[in-house]
Amino acid sequence: MLLMLSAVILYLISLIVRAGASRPAGKTLFAVLGLEALGVLLLSIGGWYGGHLVFHYGIGGDKPLPREPS
Repeated sequence: MLLMLSAVILYLISLIVRAGASRPAGKTLFAVLGLEALGVLLLSIGGWYGGHLVFHYGIGGDKPLPREPS
């Protein structure tokens, strides 16, 4: 949850930096692109981690995962 929330906060900061009538240029453009790239990275890591929790550990599911034969 913290990874996803951090990504949303980065996107909100990026939106605030981009605010205005003109397009960002120079250092502002690189700041916006960096914030959005970091947001994509955090979303990817958070998605992978969430899938791992659900499909590997069965967290959040109604039924327990079948056990592998020993």
